[in-house]
Amino acid sequence: MIAKIDKLNKSLVSIEYAVTVPLFLVMVTLMFTQVIFRYFLESPLPWSEEVIRYLFVATAYLGGAIATMEREHIEINFIQVIVDKQKDPAKRGRIVNILNVLRDGLALAFLSLISYLTYFLVYDQFRYDMVSSAAQIPMWIVTSFMLAGLVLSALHCLTNIILNLNGYHRTGYDDEPEDEVGGATCSL
Repeated sequence: MIAKIDKLNKSLVSIEYAVTVPLFLVMVTLMFTQVIFRYFLESPLPWSEEVIRYLFVATAYLGGAIATMEREHIEINFIQVIVDKQKDPAKRGRIVNILNVLRDGLALAFLSLISYLTYFLVYDQFRYDMVSSAAQIPMWIVTSFMLAGLVLSALHCLTNIILNLNGYHRTGYDDEPEDEVGGATCSL
């Protein structure tokens, strides 16, 4: 069961990469095109900056979900100080798992609340047919990427909790082995 959850987690991240990387490449290409049009052809594209901004929002939220699963978010890691004080490896492992579950639990609660509120934002934008000013893009599409990133981040927090409780998932700390965690192979 735990192996299936880990596989699901990795499959979701593969899909997230498959969506995020092309969006990012389109964003960079559009930025480059805008520079050429503005400075060399002296005819800026009026819609491009707005689309670039929305692509940036989409890649940021989807990339945040990826970082949640891979435990690669920027953080002030005071937990590492607590873990480093413990010399016994068995106690150290239990402390790491407990602290990770607490951290992921708090993140899950926060992400769930923000996802809930973002859902109503998407719904209102859809209901009132809100569109962007220059590109005339329906705004619910843009905020749907936000909602998707938040929900995926919450799902990754939940799976990280389950995997940590079963000693199957990487912890994100410096002293853990790369290939093997808790007796089960887990290559990320």
